[in-house]
Amino acid sequence: MDEPTLRALLDAAPVAAVVVGQDHTIRAWNPAAAAITGWEADEVLGQPDPMIPEGRQQETAEALEGWLAGSDEPERLVLPRVRRDGSKFQLCLESAATIELADGPGMAVWFTEASDLDALVLHRNQLSRRLVGATRIEDVVPVLTEAVTDVLGAADAVVLRRCPPGLHLHGLRGFGMETEVAEQVELDLRTGTPWTAAATGDITDGELDIGDGPLASSFIPMGPEGGGWVLATRGTHAAGANVHVQDLFRAVADEAWAALKRVSLVAELDGKIEILEATSRLAGSVGLDLEAALTAVTRHAAEALSCERAAVYLVEPDSGELELAHVFASDASPDELLAEDEGLELAREVVRSGDEVLYQDVSACEIAEGPWHADAGSVAVMGLPLLVANRRVGALVVAHTIAHPRGFTSLCQQVGAAVAQQAALAMEHARLYAAAQRNVERLEEMDRLKADWMAGVTHDLKAPVTTLVGFVDTLRRMTGQVSEDDQRHFLDIMSRQAKRLVGLIEDLMLSARVEADAAARRREVVDVGELVETVVESMDQDDRERIAVKTDDVTASVLGDRAHLQRVIVNLISNGLMHGAGAITVSVGHETGKVLVAVEDEGAGVPVDDRERIFERFVHGDHEASSGLGLFVAKGIMEAHEGSISVTDRADGRPGARFELRFPRSRRQREQDLAPTEVVEDRRRTDPVGSGGV
Repeated sequence: MDEPTLRALLDAAPVAAVVVGQDHTIRAWNPAAAAITGWEADEVLGQPDPMIPEGRQQETAEALEGWLAGSDEPERLVLPRVRRDGSKFQLCLESAATIELADGPGMAVWFTEASDLDALVLHRNQLSRRLVGATRIEDVVPVLTEAVTDVLGAADAVVLRRCPPGLHLHGLRGFGMETEVAEQVELDLRTGTPWTAAATGDITDGELDIGDGPLASSFIPMGPEGGGWVLATRGTHAAGANVHVQDLFRAVADEAWAALKRVSLVAELDGKIEILEATSRLAGSVGLDLEAALTAVTRHAAEALSCERAAVYLVEPDSGELELAHVFASDASPDELLAEDEGLELAREVVRSGDEVLYQDVSACEIAEGPWHADAGSVAVMGLPLLVANRRVGALVVAHTIAHPRGFTSLCQQVGAAVAQQAALAMEHARLYAAAQRNVERLEEMDRLKADWMAGVTHDLKAPVTTLVGFVDTLRRMTGQVSEDDQRHFLDIMSRQAKRLVGLIEDLMLSARVEADAAARRREVVDVGELVETVVESMDQDDRERIAVKTDDVTASVLGDRAHLQRVIVNLISNGLMHGAGAITVSVGHETGKVLVAVEDEGAGVPVDDRERIFERFVHGDHEASSGLGLFVAKGIMEAHEGSISVTDRADGRPGARFELRFPRSRRQREQDLAPTEVVEDRRRTDPVGSGGV
């Protein structure tokens, strides 16, 4: 189509029209365009568009091209323009089309003059389209700020939300102002002020003072009716405007609400994805080895929270003490960080409270020591409890440092809580596995010791029985041929072997009863000195000659089962006779309110490493009988009597072992050593219910 024909067609159009060539000069200009702009055709043909404000030619061209490319039927576009007399107006692009001119492609545009309201609505629609793809708060805030200032004509605005108790509106977000300022706004809903009506669904006008003096403001409901969200636009009066303007205010407020909710949901979804990724990475890297698990937990915790430091503190199951288990640091040497303090105080507070402990500025934290102190380079620190079924097993502490100074966001707190939960389970599994492994090893060792013990018991039982049977057969076969002296000698041997057999059988029976806590159920006052004398007198003549008994002048009486206590002394003396080549010394005395019995021999002694093990069942120490029961039985009986048994070197420094028995003294013996008034007080202390007792 030639340009004269094109001009003729446009001149007949009732809507203003202009044709622009690819060189941005006007090729056609109809009378309707001249009527709106004041520019006649002969003034603009062959010239750049005079309506475009100075310096905005390129911007206009890009807007037109983008508008055409955006849709088959693009929505109307409002652009600022200048008339011939210099006055400004809003031009509304109704439609446009590309056409072929003689020198190449061009563009035909049909336009009208937009009213102020039309311009605002169209501007708002443009902003709405920009919001469609915005899912981050940093993208949403600029668009909504433009809507508040350019469309609604406000100086700025603040989003208010009803707080949980329902009696206040709290600042949530600012448009055209600092969010920190907006967050400080708090309005009382009980005062009957304009924002009270807005919180329930009505647009109202009033004043809002956020520290810079009262400013005329409009309070517009946001989102669902009665939802408790309000947009306060400062420098406006929406309630007094016409219904179309009010609708515009409501539309912008609802658009803001929808955008903020969308951003919140996207952030929540991102947070859940980040949590899943963090926990899955952690779960995939933690095995059943506790040390490896600790290393993986600290490293992954630091990575998940973009921290430079992370440490795990665990509560020891036996002692209940909190200890540093492992520390990770990418910005410093762990040894240097822990040189002076392990930072236990902060971890203790986490375990004590069972809640998150967060310090965005560690300089304000008095308990942040060691790697968490500001002097060590920490900036912000967060402690998270490690919980297993509400049981506090430790703490996970992480920190940002001066290497990358920043704080912890709410998403960091969520990710940290999820990582701590996963870490607690992983380490508990590792702990249980380690404990199970130790139990398996212990059971295997017990099985081995039990097999050895059974062999020892069989040998010990067989030896006296074989001896007895042998002498019985000898006497029967040689009846009348053995002299009386030989018979007495044989019978003495048989008697000793029989006693030995009886002792072994008693130890076997008592060992089973000790584990069932059946020892020492009968109680009577026993004079330990007399008991020792009785045991020694029951020994063979050869054994008695090797035993020396020493007692002090004070009667040593205890409360217990006489037969069981006698078994203990028999076992210790027999043990000394068996393993000590020289004399046996048995001492009976007192020590700080207890009765002390000591048995010393002249044998090789007991190595320090074996002094606990020799009292275990099935254990064969160099100083224990082959059955491994004598000392085990002695220990069980002593514990049943609330006493103790131990072994050391001889008191005089000579080679040999010293076994010590400590008994609590009987009440009767204690009262003999006390004054009358002390006896009454002692009874109150030891027998508060007045049950009497021996």
